[in-house]
Parts: sequence; C-alpha cells; structure tokens
Amino acid sequence: FWETVKSRANRLAETVDRLFVENNVPIRMPNFGTQMFLRVAEDHKYANLFFFHLRNKGVFLLEGFPTYMTAAHTDADIDYCIAAFRESIAEMQEGGFFEVPVGIEVPHLNGSRLTGPPRQLDHVSPLSLPPANRSSLALPREPILYPMTESLAEIWLASQISENASRCFNEINTITLRGSLKIEALKTSLQDLVDRHDALRAAFSASGEGFRVRETMELPISQIDLDSLSAEDRTEAIEKVIGQERELIFDLESDLLFRASILKISADEHLLILNAHHLVCDGWSYTIVLEELGAIYRDRSTGLIPTLEPTVSFGVYSRENAAQNSDRESNSSETFWMEQYSAPVSALALPADFAAMEEPDFLCDMVTDHFTPAEVKAMKLAAGKSGASLFGLLMSAYQLMLHRVCRQQRFVVGFPAAGQNGTGHESLVGHCVNFLPFVAEVDPDSDFTAFLKKTQGRLLDALDHQDFTYGRLIQNFSSGERPVVEAVFNLEKVKNSLAMPGIESTVTEIERGYASNPLFLKVREYEEGLEIRFDYQSSLFSGETVRQWLRIFRGILEGIITAPGSSVRDLSSALSEEQLDQLKGWNLTKVGYPRDSSIHGLFSEVAALRGSKVALRFDGGEMS
Repeated sequence: FWETVKSRANRLAETVDRLFVENNVPIRMPNFGTQMFLRVAEDHKYANLFFFHLRNKGVFLLEGFPTYMTAAHTDADIDYCIAAFRESIAEMQEGGFFEVPVGIEVPHLNGSRLTGPPRQLDHVSPLSLPPANRSSLALPREPILYPMTESLAEIWLASQISENASRCFNEINTITLRGSLKIEALKTSLQDLVDRHDALRAAFSASGEGFRVRETMELPISQIDLDSLSAEDRTEAIEKVIGQERELIFDLESDLLFRASILKISADEHLLILNAHHLVCDGWSYTIVLEELGAIYRDRSTGLIPTLEPTVSFGVYSRENAAQNSDRESNSSETFWMEQYSAPVSALALPADFAAMEEPDFLCDMVTDHFTPAEVKAMKLAAGKSGASLFGLLMSAYQLMLHRVCRQQRFVVGFPAAGQNGTGHESLVGHCVNFLPFVAEVDPDSDFTAFLKKTQGRLLDALDHQDFTYGRLIQNFSSGERPVVEAVFNLEKVKNSLAMPGIESTVTEIERGYASNPLFLKVREYEEGLEIRFDYQSSLFSGETVRQWLRIFRGILEGIITAPGSSVRDLSSALSEEQLDQLKGWNLTKVGYPRDSSIHGLFSEVAALRGSKVALRFDGGEMS
C-alpha cells in the first residue's frame, strides 16, 4: 500500500524535476519518499511567479514548505499536476520570464488550457479516461441526425458530381518522423484525435439531409515496412501509397473520413500519411489536428494520459449554425452581398489552351515558385504602409494578374474564410469554411496604394458578412445569371514541423491531383518564406501558359516591392526579372553582314540562289 503511494510521489517529483532540467528552469523538485519540496533559485528575479501559475490551475503549493503525497491522491491527480507544471513552464517561457533553451519549442497556449482539476462526478473528458473506458462516455448512444450547414452542403453537392469531383476534396499530408519513434504511442495518439473530435467520426446520409456521429470508431492504421527495400524501390512504394490515397473515393455514408498509414523507412525514420475528406477537416482544422497530435504524443510517449482543453462538438456547432441561418430570412449580410452584385459581373474569361470538355475530368497539375523571408518582409512593409495585410496585398496582386491576362476590370475571385476564426471555437475540427465570392474592381488609372487600401477595406467588409456564403448567394439568381467563380485565392500560415520529443519532423502537403476550380492560387507562409502555387485544371490550360501567369504574378509582386507607388496600369504590365532576361535574349539579334553591299543587292543575291522557293503563303495560295 505505502509502496504505491511512494511510487506515485516518485513519479510526480522525478517527472517534474526532469521538466525543470530539460527547460533550464531555475527550480528543482527533490523528494524523500512521499515528501517533496520546490527549491527556487534565489538569484532569479521572476521564478516565484511560478507558484501563481500553479495556483491558477488549482495546484496549491506553499513556497518554502514541504508537500506530501497521500493515499487519497490518484494517478489522475498526478497526471493533472504534471500537466499543470508543464503548462506553467510554457506560459512563463511564452511571457519571457524563463529563457527558452535551444531545441525546445514553446506550445501556443491561447491562454491557459487548465483552470482546475477535472470534476470527479459530473464530467470526465474522453481523453482523461483509460482507452478501455472511452466508448461509454464519448457520445450519446442514440445517433443524432445533425443538419447540414451551407458550407457542408456546398462540399457534399460538389462531391456528388463524379468520382473525380469527390477526389478534389481529399486532403493529404505526410509527416516525416526521424528519431526514436514510439509506434504504439503514435497509434494511440491518432485514436485519441478521433475520440476527441466528433467530426472525424461523422457519416453523411445518402440523401444529403445531414450527418450522424458514430459513438465510437476505431481508427484502422495501416503499417507498411519498407526498411528492406532498395532506395529506388522504397521511393516507388511510397509514391504508390500516396497515389492510392490521392485516387481514393471516400464513401461518405460508411467510411471513416479520416485515415492514417505509417510507413517504416528505416529504424529511425518513419512516414506518417494522413488523409481526410474536406467535409470533416478543412485547412484550419488540419492545423489543429497536427498541433494536437504533437501534444498528445508528448504525453503518450512518456506514459501520461493527455489533458487537453475541452473542444466544441462539430455536431452541436452545425446544429446551431443551421438554426441561425434559418432564422435570418433577410439580414444585413444578404443585403451586403446582393449590393455587390447589383451590377452584372461577367464570368472571368481565362484564355484556355484547350476546348472545355462536356463533362470536366477535374484533373489538375501545378506550378510553384518561392519568395524568400527578406522578400516577404518587404511585401509586409509595403502592405503596412497602406494599412493592409499580406493577404490583402497578395489578393490585390492576384487581381492585377487576372486583369492583365483576361483584359477585364470587374470579375469574381473566390476565397475561403475559416469559420472558426475569432468565434471562441478556435479548436473546433470540421468543415467550417465560408466560401466568399469577392467582386474584383480594377481601375487601371488608380495608383496601387489607393487600390490596395480599398481592396483591404472591401475584404474586411466581406469577412464581416461571411455568414452569407456563395452557396446561399447563388440561390438568389436564376441558373443563367449566377456568379461563376473561375479563380480562387487562399493564404495559409503553416508550420512545417511538429513538437514531438526526440523526433525531428517535416510536414508536407501533398498535391491532390484534382481541382474543382479552373485556377487556384494557393500561398503558404512558413519560416522559409512564401510558397506560391498555382493549381490548374490541365484539361483547360497547358503548363507553359500557367507558368507564364506565374511569371506575371511574380513580376507584379517584385514591382510592388520596388515601387509600391506605381499605377495599377504599370504594375499590371510589369515583367519579372526572368521575363526581362528572356526579352533581352530574344533581342540579341545582331549578326555580321557584308557592309559593302546594299539591301536590295543582298535581296537579289538570295533570290538568285533560291528564287523558286516559297516565300509567302496565304489563303489563296503561295508566292515565291
């Protein structure tokens, strides 16, 4: 009996002391059996603030006095205390009171995750239970039919067009994991995610009237050992698995819409492949899933039960969202968007290389470019001078590119807005995207600074009215008058690694191979700068055409960096450095010629040599 109490005390003290050492915190936690102390360095100015952070989480320790482990303390109490110590360290590092050692990444806490120990009787989070007990408390036993939000309905309907249309919504990421990976801890962590987020257990009815959430669902994880293969065969095998995920057609009614595979590359390298249908995991949600995977694995790999802040049920969110929309027969957001389309907006006439197919195949390819951190900094500086964001600047440059390519001044550019952002539901996983059909208005005679400022203001107005989405807007038009979205833009700020102890990780988004829109400019901001990527439907455009558009886009951005005060007309006709070099090469036509001869004399000499050859072809024939 007392050995159990002592072992719990040892686990608490040793784990916490190790956290102090690993994070170079000027505090230690020695123990003698069940008696423990917190010893604070006297020369550290802010170390005593640590006790405040602990107390704020319900862990009360008197500075300078011993504390004791008793038989009343459970393993769950120990887990909670360790989590409270860990988060208190992270909070003080985030606030600059403790230094952050090299190689340690401070988690983004969005405020404290812990506000007090879990209640013992009336509520238990699924992640606070041993795996065997999760199924009894995860969700109500009777599946509820949750209504479709407008955003869900848009994706569900688009998925029904064809098999390739459904493939457009496969969201695939790979995570390369180098180091001593604990496979079982990773598998348990993935299951924890499915248990935690009900969207990942959703099944959509064949009629499209709504979705149900399974009470429990075991995540099948495919494990493939490639260690014995040659490097060439291993690469081929990886591409085959990724290709299978890309070609996968999710059964929205019966499949689990979140999949995982673990490929063993070598003893100290693994590849985790995640595939989620966009109906249950949008871009914002994928970021949450990856961040939480790292946090859960950190605990699971050390034998701890994860303690995460409770999240919102996607089913409940969908029900509330649908109810709010049904109550708004006519609201300010609808009025706003109808005013945007009070004057006709012509469809964007992207110059296609190939005739449109009767039934689109949705196959796509991509071209990419990269801007350095220094160039990104210069873009943000230029944007800031006009009171704009990087998103606003890139969106403005995209409109200028489309204006130049299509010779149009008023057209539609779609962009997705994360429905979780700024709502208090930032940890919500599901499809919450509000797709907004922004009306571009390009005045060539305006200066770019004024155009950028105006665009930023109009983007903010659109975001303020994002509850009235594209799907609802087109219901107000006849089929022949509905606004058509040919070009889409999005900017994502991403992290290309996970915080996992003892593991070096690299996150890579896999191109889908299918696209629902003809042209999609996708920009990803990360530590190494900006990745610029054009996804395009290859049945309409050639790779060289889209590469030329990418060069135009780069030229516009380079022009904004060097001369942000230029006119819209000048910037939209700007050339990139690559294009300027190309033009110089084309104009290097200087050749030697006999300077003692006249032009007509040279012409006569050539005619005498090849006079019978065809010199001109035209509709009516040809001429020598």
